[in-house]
Amino acid sequence: MRSFALLVHILFLPLFVHAQSAEIRGKISATHPENPLPEVHIFIPGTTFQSFSDSSGNFLLSGIPDGKWAIQARLSGYQVFSDSILVKPNETPSLTIKLPKKTKTSISESSISKSKREKLTETFLAKVAIEPIDEVAILNPDSLVFSTENKSTRTSARGPIFISNPQTGYLVTVYFDPFELETSEVIGLTYTYFELPDTNLDPEIRKKVRLDRYENSPASFLAQLMEGKSTKFDQDLQPKISFAPNPGDYLLEFSNPFYVTLPNGKKAGLAYKGTSLGVKLNGSPSNLNEVAFEGHWTNSNPVSSLPSNFNGDRLVRLANVEKDPEFMEERVYVHTDRKSYWPGENLYFKAYLGYQNPLLADELSRVLHVELVDTAGYSWLHQVHPIDHGVSLGSIALPKDVSESTNLFLRAYTAWSRNYPEGVFYQPLQIASHFRKSQSQPIQQISNGVSIFSDKPSYEGRESVKLSLMVLDEQGKPINANLSVAILDLNQASYIPDWQNISDRLEQNPEKNLSSVEPKFDIEKGIILEGKLMDSGGTPKSGRVKAFINGYEDIREFRTDAEGRFVMPQSTFTDDFEINLQATDREGNPIRDIQLSIKNYPDTLIPKEVVFPKIENREQTPSVDFGSQIPLDADEVLLSEALIEDKKVPSIGPMIYGNPDNVVETKNLFLNGTPIQFIYALAGKVPGMLIAGTPPSIRFRGGEPLVLVNGSPMNTPGNGGLGASSGQTAYTIISQIDIFSIERVEVIKRLVPQYGDLGRNGIISIILKNGMDMVSAREASLNNFTLFKLKGLQSSDDFPDAEKSRLENPTLSPFRPTLFWKDEVITSQNQMTTSFSFQTNDKPGPILVDIRGITEFGKPISGTFILNQHLLSEN
Repeated sequence: MRSFALLVHILFLPLFVHAQSAEIRGKISATHPENPLPEVHIFIPGTTFQSFSDSSGNFLLSGIPDGKWAIQARLSGYQVFSDSILVKPNETPSLTIKLPKKTKTSISESSISKSKREKLTETFLAKVAIEPIDEVAILNPDSLVFSTENKSTRTSARGPIFISNPQTGYLVTVYFDPFELETSEVIGLTYTYFELPDTNLDPEIRKKVRLDRYENSPASFLAQLMEGKSTKFDQDLQPKISFAPNPGDYLLEFSNPFYVTLPNGKKAGLAYKGTSLGVKLNGSPSNLNEVAFEGHWTNSNPVSSLPSNFNGDRLVRLANVEKDPEFMEERVYVHTDRKSYWPGENLYFKAYLGYQNPLLADELSRVLHVELVDTAGYSWLHQVHPIDHGVSLGSIALPKDVSESTNLFLRAYTAWSRNYPEGVFYQPLQIASHFRKSQSQPIQQISNGVSIFSDKPSYEGRESVKLSLMVLDEQGKPINANLSVAILDLNQASYIPDWQNISDRLEQNPEKNLSSVEPKFDIEKGIILEGKLMDSGGTPKSGRVKAFINGYEDIREFRTDAEGRFVMPQSTFTDDFEINLQATDREGNPIRDIQLSIKNYPDTLIPKEVVFPKIENREQTPSVDFGSQIPLDADEVLLSEALIEDKKVPSIGPMIYGNPDNVVETKNLFLNGTPIQFIYALAGKVPGMLIAGTPPSIRFRGGEPLVLVNGSPMNTPGNGGLGASSGQTAYTIISQIDIFSIERVEVIKRLVPQYGDLGRNGIISIILKNGMDMVSAREASLNNFTLFKLKGLQSSDDFPDAEKSRLENPTLSPFRPTLFWKDEVITSQNQMTTSFSFQTNDKPGPILVDIRGITEFGKPISGTFILNQHLLSEN
C-alpha cells in the first residue's frame, strides 16, 4: 500500500483536473436472425452514462472514467443483457451484444376507469420513488400496464418509465420487473439519469438543491474519508486508502460502521461488508450490495437523488468561494497558426481562458468575441465562438480584395473580461499582397514545459515527419495538458513572435489587486442580439417587435424602450440563422427601418507601440497569367471550341474615375429598404467607411464623399437631380433613392482628380437597376418583414477540410505555408508522449513548430522549435 499522503495527492488534484475517461463502443444484434437492433438502450445503472444504438446496431458510450463498471442493454421484447466491463486508460473496449427475444412478449391489461388508472399510477410513483416528491411527474404513464385480479394489481411496463424531477434537473429512467402493486416490493429496479436540457427552475436554485442532496448523501462523507478527514463524524474513523486491482477503483478502510449527523440535522449511518469498501474517485460505492445504509440519507429516494457519477466536490467548493469581481477575473490568450497571411487564406486559432479562481470557470463566460481591426480601430470582421472548458476553437476567412499590405490586429475578449484592466487580447497581424510577404523576425527557440522529438534529424521534400510531444511537471513526470500545435514551412511562411505571450496573459497572480473593479458588462452565457427601430430620417422610434426565428421555428415578441432599443434574450444560435422582424409603432403603423446585430463591445484603445514587420517581395511568386494554356504534348491536338453564353448587359458602362476600390452588389446585402440600414450594411462591406451621428454622416477621408447616381454628381451646387442642392449630405441623397432599385455601389476612397475639389473625399457611385430587375425591386419593397441573416456561434472546421479551399484559389494552391494545425492535442499523465504526423512541401526547408497550451493545473506552457535547422541560413 502506498503512503496515504501520496494517494491524497493523486486523488484530489485541483478542480480543473479531470479524471481520465474513455469510450465503450459496440454493436447489438438479435440472436435469431442476427439482424442489427436499433434503439437499444445501453447504460451504466445509476449514472448518466448511456446511449442508444443506431440503425446499424452500433453504439458509443463516452466519458467513462477508468474502473470496473456494470453495463446493461435493454429493448422491449428482448431479454436484458447485463455484464461488467473494465475500462483502462487509453483503451477503447468493444462489445458485441446479442439479445434473445423473450418467450412471452404480449402484455394483457385490464379494463379500468381513467380515475382508477390515475390512482394506480400515483401508487406506482410512490413505490419507485419511495417517498412523495413535489413537482415530480411520470412523462409516459400510458406505458404502465395494470392487470387486476382478485383485488390485486399486477404492474408491468412497455419499456422504460420516464420520471421528470425539475428540482434536481434530471430525467430519471426506471426499469423494473412485474410486481404486485399492493402487496410486494418492487424488484429488479434500475435507474439511469438524463440531464434535463431546460427547466423552469433557476440555475442557481438547482445548484442549491443539488448541493443539499450531495451534502446529505453517503458519497460526500466517503469522499471526505478518502481525503483523510473525519472531523464531521461522530468518532475517529482512522481512514486508510489503497488502489484496487482495477485502475480507477479504490479501497477504503475505516472503523465499521460509522454514524454522522447530516447537515439537515438528521442522523444516518453506513456499514460495509468485508475488510474494505470499494469506492470510485468521487466517493460513491463501487457496489451498493456491499453497503448497508441507515437513517435519512438522500439516496434513499432514487428519483430525487443524484447519479452515482455526480461529482459534488466542485459544488461544495463553490459554495465557499467569494463571488465578487475581485475573484472573478478572466483573461484571454489566442494562439494563431501564423501572424502573416496572404489575401483569401484562412487564419486558424485557439483561445485559452485564464481565471483568477479556476473554480469559477463554469460560472463565467460562454461566448468569445473575435475581431479583425485595423490600426485606426475600424472593425473588419466580428465573430462569436463558444467557450467550452476554458478553450475556444475557430478560424477566420481573411479578405480576398487586399491589393496592398494591410496591418491589422486580431482582438479577442469576453464581455466579462472587458471589465478588467487587461481584459482585451491583441495580436498584430499582416495581410500582404500575393506577390509580397512580411519580413521574418529572428527566431528564439523556447521550451517552457514542453519538449518535442523527431523521428529523423532532417527531412527532404515530400517526406512524412513524425513528431512526439512530451509535457512534464517539475518532478519530470508526464502531466495532463491541452495544447495547440502550428507547424510552418519557413520557405513560405514568415516568422513573427507573439506580441503578448501566453505566460504573461494567463499566469495566475494572487497578489493582483482588483478590488476597485466595477463591472460595466455582464457575463455572457449566449449570444445577445440587440436592435433599434428608427423612422425614415434615422430618428429612434419606440414600438413593438415580433421576431420569427428560422422561419416559424420560434416566435418572440418584444417592446422597445423610449429610444427604440430592444434586446433579445441570450441564445445559443449556431452557424447561420435567420430572423424575420416585423415592427410597428405605438399606433400600430409599420416600421421598416430596423437595425439588428450581435452585440459587440467596440474598443478604440488600439496599441500604438506595435512595430509591424517590413514588407518584402516573395522569393517565389504566383503566376501572373492564371489562364495561360499549358504546352501541348507531342501527340496532343488542340481542338477548336465553341462557347455560347447568356450574358447580362450592365445597366451602365465604365465610369471616368476608373477602377473602384470596392464594388458591392446589393444582391450580396441583406436590405430592408431603409437608407439607414443600407448604409450600415454597405459599411460592413467597405473597410474604412465610417458612419457617425444622427442623422448619420458618412466619411472616407475626413469629409463627405461625392455621391454619383448612374454617373451624375448629386450633392453638388446647382444640381437639380433628386432635389439635390448645395449642402446636402451623402445620406440625404441616399435617403431619396428607392434602396431596392440599387444594383451595385462602387466606392473610391482615394482622391479622384477628375471631379476637382468635389472628389477630394472619395466617391460613392450608385448604379440603379433597369428592366425586370427594377420590377422585382419594387415588388420586394411591398414586403413588410425585414429579414436578417446572421452568423451565430461559429463551429470549428477540421484543418485538412478547411484547407481544401486553397485548391480553388490559383494564387494560393501552389503554396502551403502552414503544414499542420491541430487545435486539440491532449497529453496524459498515463502516457509519456503524444505523437502526430505531417508531410513536408516539395522543396525542403526549415520547419517551425509552435506549441501553446495549458496544463491541468492551469499553468501556461509554450514551445518554439526548429526542424531542418541547417537550412535556416539558406532561407
